[in-house]
Amino acid sequence: MEPSKRQPLSALAASLVAFALLLALLPGDALARHLECGERVTADVRLDADLRDCGGVGLAIGAGGVTVDLGGHQLPAEFALSLHALEAFVHGWDLATALDQPFEPAPELVEAAWESARMIVSDDNRSTEPGSPYGPAVTIADAASPLDALIAFTGRSR
Repeated sequence: MEPSKRQPLSALAASLVAFALLLALLPGDALARHLECGERVTADVRLDADLRDCGGVGLAIGAGGVTVDLGGHQLPAEFALSLHALEAFVHGWDLATALDQPFEPAPELVEAAWESARMIVSDDNRSTEPGSPYGPAVTIADAASPLDALIAFTGRSR
């Protein structure tokens, strides 16, 4: 494909977010008590055993409002989806930056990513250690764009 006809990476990020949301809204059958790797969860469920050697998807959340009880620790489906959407968005920016490509997501995607970031990113999961999902917030100008502010909030900089 000619360079001038490439889609910006924001289209990839938007596609990943849309795909994650689509998966969350697909209808599915009620889940049996014993869960197997890859099963679609459409109602609240409590794991009665570890999911081992899944090699990919442990459970697929197939409806909104589902809570997975992990032996007393609950993970609301909306939180899990927000986490995946934020990761896809931020890693899309990482990839675009590494390849020196534009990353110009629609304002509504930036706002959705901000909503996820406010729920997920905290001092408890920030670190300067290699492989940490979020570094300390980077200080930027007050007049920075919402995208630049979000990227700085996750500990990244250009």
